[in-house]
Amino acid sequence: MAYNDLREWIAALDKAGELKRITAEVDPVLEVAEITDRVSKWGAKNGRGPGGPALLFENVKGHAGHKILINQFGSERRMNLALGSNSLDEIAERLQQMMDVKTPQDCWKSSRCCRCWRSWAICFRSGFRRGRARK
Repeated sequence: MAYNDLREWIAALDKAGELKRITAEVDPVLEVAEITDRVSKWGAKNGRGPGGPALLFENVKGHAGHKILINQFGSERRMNLALGSNSLDEIAERLQQMMDVKTPQDCWKSSRCCRCWRSWAICFRSGFRRGRARK
């Protein structure tokens, strides 16, 4: 599933039970990092896998009205949720399929493609790019 903005992603995390909202005032300099470090090292807890929940700090000291979302991709479950997959192996397979493209040498077998590559090479050597001559 694609998310249109961060608000949708936060709502999806909340609905999936992967978000912990922290309403207490926190210092953004060292306190946020320390809390995140401790939570991310929880391990499997409360039905979650390792990595702890995503954290949304809603009361940041010295930054009224600003929030901090951290550890949002800290577990395999959240990565799958973000990428719209059931497993990371599925994502690896999708990436491999996208990367499996014909090389120019495979294209030389087709005469039409060969002419295309030759004309591109001539234009490139003569300085034409995107319809403009090189100065």
